[in-house]
Amino acid sequence: MNEQRGDGHFSLWAVLTIACTVAVAAASGAWYVSRAVLGDELEQYRRSSEWNLPETLRNLGEASKQARLDLKERAKLTAFEAEADKWRSQTKELDARIDELTEENSRLAKQIVELTGETFIISAGEAHTIAPGLALGLRGSSTISKEAEIQFGDRRLERVLPGTSFTETRRGKTYVVTLLEVRSDQCTFAVTAEPGLPE
Repeated sequence: MNEQRGDGHFSLWAVLTIACTVAVAAASGAWYVSRAVLGDELEQYRRSSEWNLPETLRNLGEASKQARLDLKERAKLTAFEAEADKWRSQTKELDARIDELTEENSRLAKQIVELTGETFIISAGEAHTIAPGLALGLRGSSTISKEAEIQFGDRRLERVLPGTSFTETRRGKTYVVTLLEVRSDQCTFAVTAEPGLPE
């Protein structure tokens, strides 16, 4: 069969044969490539199902979110710790200053009383007679708070600090009692007697 005619053109059968051959080759090439791609995709799917990929990805997302939260919380905690250290330092400074002022107050009260009156120490649970019918008793004291609980005549005085004075008039005299120093289970007091108004 002559595929080329004398005028330089191909015959219809020759063109159809070539076209069919090219189409069959293209179709089989496409089928082979799609089968290879489909096989790869199927293998990837099998592997992802073995790894439980959707669940793994979800867990990784949650872990990443938690790590971001942990970092934020850690930053806040670090800031709070720095702030707490600052407050602790300031509290120590204030406590030291309070101790200094309490000691200074006590020292000044001692100086005043030493110039004008009698000093004495009372232990917790004991009393000291100030004047006939007037006693001063120590119910308790604390070196931590530097406070004392006192019974003065008929009055119960709580949370008394060094340097605090209280008065009572008996038989024409006014007695001024000053707490000078607070120690564990005992306190130092001073007393002065001044002429007062008649009762």
